[in-house]
Amino acid sequence: MDRGHAWYTAGNGPGTGFYKVERYEPGQRCILIRNGGNWGKAPCFDKGFLAVVEDPALSQSMIEGSDADWTYDLPHENLEGLKAKPEMTVAADASFRTQLGPHNVKKAPLDDPKVRRALSLAFPYDDVVNSGTASLGIRAKGVIPAGLSGLDEADPSREPILMPPRCCWPRPG
Repeated sequence: MDRGHAWYTAGNGPGTGFYKVERYEPGQRCILIRNGGNWGKAPCFDKGFLAVVEDPALSQSMIEGSDADWTYDLPHENLEGLKAKPEMTVAADASFRTQLGPHNVKKAPLDDPKVRRALSLAFPYDDVVNSGTASLGIRAKGVIPAGLSGLDEADPSREPILMPPRCCWPRPG
């Protein structure tokens, strides 16, 4: 069924989930109402409001001030403080996000495979993952994120070494 972009952005959509879109205001909010065509157990609420809040500090303030009931993507370093509050429930769920660091391999010095190999051996992957995710992240073993079908858990990750072997050093000139 291809209804076109305008049909979907007008709040229409296929599906038999708990809710359907009553009104959608791009960049502002989405109002959901109970879906009478839902095939499962009736949802808890008749209506839900999803506000677009791009500032994580404002999202956290809204949660702490009881102006919101749910949020995601709060700064990792703030989660422990929220967990300490008895009125808060913090759930750190798995994510299929993968962060990549693309490089221009057409220009020197990264056009040399030996330079790229040396950098990959010297890069502190675990330190970057842990500091960027407050130790909640998992170092990738390929392009498939942990938890998705197709990931080979037995695939070894290269461990960084302090200094790449001399064979990998780029030659001047």
